[in-house]
Amino acid sequence: MALSFLYLAFTRILQLLLLRRLDSDELAIEIVMLRHEVAVFRRQVVRPALRPTDRALLAGLSQEALADAAGFHRTYVGHLERGEVNPSLLNILKVSAALGIDASKLVSGLAATIGDPRLA
Repeated sequence: MALSFLYLAFTRILQLLLLRRLDSDELAIEIVMLRHEVAVFRRQVVRPALRPTDRALLAGLSQEALADAAGFHRTYVGHLERGEVNPSLLNILKVSAALGIDASKLVSGLAATIGDPRLA
């Protein structure tokens, strides 16, 4: 594993050195080839299923920024993340809009965690 990483790093360094010596036409061809490689990788790699807190972290949102975007107080967002409050449907929609995801993603899987609601 370590040898394959070193080999890959060495080949990439050589490629970078080679790119410095190419003219603009060769660079354009190289860019097209790299774009094709990226497209192939995107087809091969499955996107991970992210939780809403992961999405907020990746988007660079703090609790305060998420609260501002959704129109809440910062402490309310903390209560939501810890499961200390039951949000209304309107608040679920506000949070999903602030995160840029569908509201169904926020509530998917909740039925399995609370059990059968008819028994409550």
